[in-house]
Amino acid sequence: MEKKSTKLADSDFDSLNGGELKMLLSQLNDMQGRKNINLDQMGAFSMQKAVQKQALLLGNGPNQEQMRAITCANNLNCFNKAILSCANCKLVAYCSKECQVAHWKEQHKQMCKNGMGKPDWQPDPMFAMEADRLSVEDMFYATMSTDLWGKSPGFDLINFRSNEGKDPNFKCRSYDVFFAAGGDIRFMLMTFDSIEELCKRCDRVNLHLNDISSLVSVRNLLMTYLLVTEGEEAIDFVINLWYSCALTSQQSQYLQNLFIQATGLDQKALKLIKNCSKDRCQNMREFFEMSGLIKADLTDERLKLLIQMYNCLTEEESFMKMKEERNTKFNRNQGMIQKRLGEQEPKHRESLNFFRQHGVLFPMSNAIVQMSSCNNYLNDPDKGWPIDQKLNPLYSWPMKKVLSTNPYNVPENDLYGRLYFFIVDKMKNFIRLMQTRKIQIQITCKNAVTLMEDLKIARKEYDRIDVSTLSDENYVGLGRCLELSAPLLKIRNPHSRLVTTLMNWIAGTKFLNFMSTNPNLKNYYKIKALSEKESGDLFLKILQEDEEHIKKSPFEAMKQIKSGLLSLSTQIRFLRRHPEIFEGFINPFYKVAEKLGLMRVSPNTIVPFVADQENEVILHMNDLHNERYIEWQLIDQKPQLPQILPEYLEEGNISYQQKQFTRAIESYTDGIQIVSNLEGLDKETLTILANLYTKRALCYQNEGKHKQALEDAEYVLANIQSSNKEALQLKANALKNLGRLNDALANFIELLQLSPGTGAQQVLQAPEK
Repeated sequence: MEKKSTKLADSDFDSLNGGELKMLLSQLNDMQGRKNINLDQMGAFSMQKAVQKQALLLGNGPNQEQMRAITCANNLNCFNKAILSCANCKLVAYCSKECQVAHWKEQHKQMCKNGMGKPDWQPDPMFAMEADRLSVEDMFYATMSTDLWGKSPGFDLINFRSNEGKDPNFKCRSYDVFFAAGGDIRFMLMTFDSIEELCKRCDRVNLHLNDISSLVSVRNLLMTYLLVTEGEEAIDFVINLWYSCALTSQQSQYLQNLFIQATGLDQKALKLIKNCSKDRCQNMREFFEMSGLIKADLTDERLKLLIQMYNCLTEEESFMKMKEERNTKFNRNQGMIQKRLGEQEPKHRESLNFFRQHGVLFPMSNAIVQMSSCNNYLNDPDKGWPIDQKLNPLYSWPMKKVLSTNPYNVPENDLYGRLYFFIVDKMKNFIRLMQTRKIQIQITCKNAVTLMEDLKIARKEYDRIDVSTLSDENYVGLGRCLELSAPLLKIRNPHSRLVTTLMNWIAGTKFLNFMSTNPNLKNYYKIKALSEKESGDLFLKILQEDEEHIKKSPFEAMKQIKSGLLSLSTQIRFLRRHPEIFEGFINPFYKVAEKLGLMRVSPNTIVPFVADQENEVILHMNDLHNERYIEWQLIDQKPQLPQILPEYLEEGNISYQQKQFTRAIESYTDGIQIVSNLEGLDKETLTILANLYTKRALCYQNEGKHKQALEDAEYVLANIQSSNKEALQLKANALKNLGRLNDALANFIELLQLSPGTGAQQVLQAPEK
């Protein structure tokens, strides 16, 4: 019986009008040659996806379309595109003067004239007493917010133009990037700024995104999956999952359909996590990896967390409970929130307050009435909505860049609207480049130290490594991070870099007592404490240096003297005047780095050294204003043959096992070309070199290029190892395939004499007959 083809045809999708679906078809058919996947099942899945795409609109805009413009703030009556902003607050925009007048009377007058935007606005005195107090429960939410969103601006970890892009000879087979403690996906999205140019110089790019937090990792998997599979239709959906307390009903319904398909369970069975057996978890893992662009290296328990978070999404009472809980926490924290608002520029206060009140990352003009389902991927399943004064998406993006461009004509002071569309553009770029299929993303959830030790054993190397704030002593420590990272930097790339981020370095200096309210930091840094007199004298000296600013704001100076803590702005100015303070802290680590074969890159080529300039855009929004980014490179970037040849051999072997013989030949050739002279090579290196030649000959043999196979085999026998059995076998096979049977016979006999147990005896019988 003739076997029915499992290959899908374009005609299967014609009725669905799917340029995007045909791209999926191409991806599925491409995977048939690389993975043992049942394409009949995949075809059924893709057809279901097609129906789902047509049935569900996942946007935040009018009629559930993608939100790609500022719409009229008079959004109860009008959804037209906005063209003019309120001249007073510059927070909302309108399509016409008529809508502006109507909205002014109904709503906007109260916000625009409430006084919060005035320079002399002060927090309500009734909240002043509790402004510096956080309950034990609130501390949980402060920690959770840091885990989910991060508190330092994302950056492009490759920065191709300032590094490899300056080298006209740079090219590579594979470019590898490792986020050892990456947090959410913002660093990955920012790094895509460089990937388009990088892809012109290399065959593939591998991104490894690791974080120890289960919640962060499963969110990363879900958001990445949605962007890869649904394309631009998923952008609003992903932003909601990432930053907003609520989803639209269509987005919630999509998640239900997704997990039913991923697990094979119906809606009722999905409610019981015990139904997610090992097989169901494996189905879910394969489901997320189906595109071939994502590797979900997560345990079953972590994959089950996706289902646990999902289970409350579609319950209306859950959404109402979340809103009530969020409002309760918001009101309880009014003291701290109002204190923070009082520290901001007047023009930014209302925008910040809008996010606090509504809990959604949206432009202020656009309607949010369609948000009707609880986002349990932000809302903690046990403790509820994690709102507190530290929770803010603005902390985790480079606000200079966010505010420097405005292609969507967002009103000037609508910070979250500006950020929303900045993220939209980053996601569009990500989606476009992922469609080239030259990029693969691996998501893991492991202890970074253990993972890096395992990667060293596996002889993995990376062109870029970012260890984030693991460099701080209260985490792993800078010295240990250098020790773990040095063996993982790619020797082949003279531009390979390690980036370390120091947030709490000030605790390693004598200034800790009046620059931080965290008393635990001093336990991690061995610094001799100042006496009370020495500390007081130093404190006054700093204020005297800041005399010019004190004259402008005597009230701020009085608050600093009363509290014994320098204000954030005073600290920033002081540390900028005295760069030698940081140099004194970092200097001992230069010797540690040198012993490990590392040296500091100065000036930085990836991120700016003084990150506090970023924070001046929106001052006082973030406690972490002293961060420093230090870059490191290998001292000796010249590759040593015993270290580098095995990499080319392994790279070629992987391609060979996948029957990608042309790519394998290229890898073996790259390794061979590094060796310019055989003299002085040790026995181990010569053996690896011989393997490169024989493996390449084997690939030539599989491609029917018997002359080239013969040349490689003869080179090994004549110049490297005269009794190399693999070379003899390959030479004999090549001679036989070229019709030189007598010469082939002589080589088979020689091979048989060297290894009587080989299969040469069977081969010999053919020419004898």
